[in-house]
Amino acid sequence: MSNIYKDRNQEVDALKGEIDKYCPFSKELEKELREYCRIGFAYTGNALEGNPLAESDTKVVIEDGLAICGKPIREINEALGHSDAYTLLEKFQIIA
Repeated sequence: MSNIYKDRNQEVDALKGEIDKYCPFSKELEKELREYCRIGFAYTGNALEGNPLAESDTKVVIEDGLAICGKPIREINEALGHSDAYTLLEKFQIIA
């Protein structure tokens, strides 16, 4: 294994050690992290497909169930669809 990868692996291990200091996460923090990931999953997935919703718009659509003025319903439904997909991934324990 090259030194570049060894250095990167050591860096990742050190960062994981920092995160492990906070484990187990409180239920509140775990919920916040899941929602953060849900929003990020929906936003980035949609952005890759050309959906112009901003991350903040995506958050409003998913968390508050509000439509964004001037945005086509198709784009809003894409955000909701990605959110639903994330829920299924959690349900089937594909993601932790």
